Amino acid sequence: MCERMGSDAPPDRIIGAYWYNFVSPTPKLVLAVALDDSGIIVGHCLAEIEEWDGVTVAMVLQLELDKAVPKSEIRRGYEALTRWAKASGATRIQALAVNRKVARLLRLRYGFEEHRILVRRPL
Repeated sequence: MCERMGSDAPPDRIIGAYWYNFVSPTPKLVLAVALDDSGIIVGHCLAEIEEWDGVTVAMVLQLELDKAVPKSEIRRGYEALTRWAKASGATRIQALAVNRKVARLLRLRYGFEEHRILVRRPL
């Protein structure tokens, strides 16, 4: 596969990264989905484990709901996320909020603190 795709990485390194990130007992990248009663995906959460300067952090990269989900189910998902983060060695959880409204919701409902503001522009 590596030869066919023109990869410079050795196959054992790619396989190791795949197992480390997706398959190990505590994968470093997870995707959780919310389903409605008919089995249609109505929301998702994408999170990863990062290490920065010796601190292990659970980073929520995406958190989207297309329709209302009962608060009890959201709480259950959050509790599962924190269990995974702790099992992965994280000592902190943080999230990218798409706007101030989401940041406020995360602050009020789950105790998050606003830390920095992301800005960007094309090069």
